[in-house]
Amino acid sequence: MTLIATWLKTELEKKQKKNPLFSMRSFARLLNLSPSVLSKIMNGQTFFDLKKIKHALVLLETPESTKKKIIEEVSLSKKINQFKMRKVKQKFSLLNHRVFEIIANPNHYALLELIKLNEGKFDLDFFALKLSLSKEKIELLIENLQAVKLIKIKDDRIVDLTQGFSTHEIGPQETNRANKLFQQQIIQKSILSLEYDDICERSHSSIVFATHSSKILEATEIIKKFRQSLCAHLEDHPIKDSVYALQIGFFPMVKGEAQARIDTESLTSNY
Repeated sequence: MTLIATWLKTELEKKQKKNPLFSMRSFARLLNLSPSVLSKIMNGQTFFDLKKIKHALVLLETPESTKKKIIEEVSLSKKINQFKMRKVKQKFSLLNHRVFEIIANPNHYALLELIKLNEGKFDLDFFALKLSLSKEKIELLIENLQAVKLIKIKDDRIVDLTQGFSTHEIGPQETNRANKLFQQQIIQKSILSLEYDDICERSHSSIVFATHSSKILEATEIIKKFRQSLCAHLEDHPIKDSVYALQIGFFPMVKGEAQARIDTESLTSNY
């Protein structure tokens, strides 16, 4: 239930305790809302007229702390509702396999994004602090990125040369050992985030469903477009203060009899 729905229900109950004849219609009239709109809000349905909501909160003499939280929640819901898949105009060139093998460690990608936070300044202390790595390891990451021409050092600044390249995949129906290791490390980092990061700073969710195998390739392309669209949406801010990773797992839950037997045998010791 939304914060505003909970708050309005609490306020309605208070008024009805004082006056049993105080109805939902009376409450709507007090707040200058139509009964149908008030009903939608109290049932948790989306409602984005911030002006009316702010007015209702004032009429109910809502504490400032509660008012602030409710307005933030409504504003966030509005932004989420208005989000639309962007058509990514830029076409990406895939890196060759050899390049990907050199920079398969996800820390290379985190460093590339940290360059944006640091506005290109060459600062080993900053990179080491943010990535929880030694300066020696940061220097190695930088050397690798220079070797594959994804960055260059100029006048104590790091110039990002990745524009136009997709550095996280090698093809829609291709994979190799380096790609698998990269995904495994990202998943491990995701598990650590699930365990230690606050829920407000992350999102882990899953869904299991039945489908037909003929739709799998179509699904992978939709996921790809979603990734690119979400990335474009999140990067569309003049100030960068965080580096995030998006890891989407889309995989079969039901396997053939032979593979199922192998999996069952390998997991026996864990149960």
